[in-house]
Amino acid sequence: MPAKVTSRASEYRVIDRFPGGVGWIAHPEETMQRASHALVADGTSGTTAAGNDGGGDAGSGADGESDVDAESGVDESGAGGGETEVGADRAVWVVDPVDAAGIDELIAEYGTVAGVVVLSSYHRRDADALARRHGVAVHLPRDMRGVAAELHAPVERFDGALADTGYELLAVSTRPGWQEFALYDGTTLVASDSVGTAPVWLTGAERLGVLLLVRPFPPRAAFAGLEPDRILVGHGAGVFEDAAGALADALAGSRRRFPRALVENGRAEARSVLAALCT
Repeated sequence: MPAKVTSRASEYRVIDRFPGGVGWIAHPEETMQRASHALVADGTSGTTAAGNDGGGDAGSGADGESDVDAESGVDESGAGGGETEVGADRAVWVVDPVDAAGIDELIAEYGTVAGVVVLSSYHRRDADALARRHGVAVHLPRDMRGVAAELHAPVERFDGALADTGYELLAVSTRPGWQEFALYDGTTLVASDSVGTAPVWLTGAERLGVLLLVRPFPPRAAFAGLEPDRILVGHGAGVFEDAAGALADALAGSRRRFPRALVENGRAEARSVLAALCT
């Protein structure tokens, strides 16, 4: 299993459909399972025909069986195409995108791209290509350094509110060499690196885990007092069941579970970090 795939994906897996948007994983075979999201600005659109919260599209595989994992609610079909009750007049904000063939069609189900957002200094990903393709700016947190110099699309800085989306910017880390942020609108938390659900983030019975590198010093202050209904992450599928409980457990047990996480995930984490730094 590769830590990171650098070629453009020919298909993708839909994750995290909810009334305010959708997510996808362009390369499910990656160790780090980089996830991307499209958020509807008013938070009331993007409802699937079935009205589900947290699932993917019920696609069919070659054997005619449903491709949706019964436990995770994630579409395994590798393509979009779910029915949605949305219009092209709605503004969609794309967060930490990894490009894939057909991804514009998935986003178009929810509206028109208004901007692209990068939440981590290591999540430039395909933000530039997608922003230029849609003729929009890449929006960077005011305190994020380094990323703007690598972009050809227009850059707009923001702090506090992200336009009129209802999402507020949270600073997770502003250390030199690692700037990380999150978005929160009172119900949905959009995280980037420090917490995730990809297997390399998890140990034991965790549903949400803290990145191994920061387990000794988890971002408790950044997420203090949050009670999200759902958590979207930059690595893995989102958490839609007792999300607040999963977040509290991840932060409270991060340091205590560090030795076990190191044994279970140390090598895979090292490969992922190297891939993030070098590709």
